[in-house]
Amino acid sequence: FWQSPGAGITEYFAEQVSHRPPVSAIFMKNTTRSIKCGGQVWTRSQFKGNSALSIMDGFFSVELATWDESYHMTMPTFSATGLLYGSMRMEVVGSTVLTCPQSGLSATIDWQPKPATRGEDQANHLRAVVVSASGDE
Repeated sequence: FWQSPGAGITEYFAEQVSHRPPVSAIFMKNTTRSIKCGGQVWTRSQFKGNSALSIMDGFFSVELATWDESYHMTMPTFSATGLLYGSMRMEVVGSTVLTCPQSGLSATIDWQPKPATRGEDQANHLRAVVVSASGDE
């Protein structure tokens, strides 16, 4: 746990609850701020020539009791490129879906990898689409 002036005590617990497959459970709360977070994640690895992917299956939830809202999200994939040649680089790739059941809002975030043939100005880009409860983007 840790204590912040004016924010109270925040408690954090994380544990690997399974070794095969590797599954981790996460929980965090701050009763002063009425915040609870939790989730679980299990990883799969994939190797592709000069790169490796860490595919994060699972979910994460945040509950904000003060506003009576909760948010649920899926995990993105992480990529390490340049393992054998070139500059080593870590980046987030794939998609994350974020939803709020109370408002009906959802967002899909597509993490864009750096193209192999362009410069560094194309790195760390994302595209997001927010959809309302009525289906409008």
